[in-house]
Amino acid sequence: MAMQALGRRAARWAVTANNYGLLPRILSAPDAIERKGSSEVGRTVVRFIKSVGGRRYTAAFEVRTRRKMLALQSFWMTDN
Repeated sequence: MAMQALGRRAARWAVTANNYGLLPRILSAPDAIERKGSSEVGRTVVRFIKSVGGRRYTAAFEVRTRRKMLALQSFWMTDN
């Protein structure tokens, strides 16, 4: 009953050191890119999303415009 009221939420899985090896693949060929507001210091945050092997990987990056780079802020995976 409670699940119906809240809706289905995807289970999050812990990212391991091996999963970080997927970051180049996620960045070079994402399934989606989303702008997700601002970080605590006011910088733009973007999410790169990629499905691999039945899991959906999401990497959130802070955009550092002066240095022209992305800084990884968070990385997680969910069920597809």
